[in-house]
Amino acid sequence: TPDWLSAVARDIAILRSDSNHQERAHESLVEDFLVALGYAKHQDIRYRQGRIDITLYAGNRPVAVFEVKRDWELNSASIAVIKQAYNYSLEQGIRFVVITNGDYYLVMDRLKGLSFESNVVGEFTISALQEGSLDLIESLRPERLRTNDVRQILERLSEGF
Repeated sequence: TPDWLSAVARDIAILRSDSNHQERAHESLVEDFLVALGYAKHQDIRYRQGRIDITLYAGNRPVAVFEVKRDWELNSASIAVIKQAYNYSLEQGIRFVVITNGDYYLVMDRLKGLSFESNVVGEFTISALQEGSLDLIESLRPERLRTNDVRQILERLSEGF
């Protein structure tokens, strides 16, 4: 785990040992992770906008919805959670969809294809980082999500066809 993520990893371990914690504690883990990536509390990270747990902004533009669950078993097969997050992103016109419990993250790009499976950008677990996880994590930094690279958007659209 890189140094800049070590405090988040420590807090995940603490929360995992507390069986009586609330879902809000998971939202706090997500906020800490996003702050470590370079986002500003209250400015870029906004809670409870409509039914969305967390809406992430890059500049003045909403770029991702985060559906946060208390379930430590959350994974890419959690279709009901994915559908819930997609509905929120569709209502708000937001491209990126993330389901998370604060440790596990599934990142999806709605422009990447026509199905949930084709929309998966990747997944990672902070407490058990794999090779390639850091590249995906780095792609979530504000300077990366802030860019409106039309060529990249068109490439992603064409990948789905």
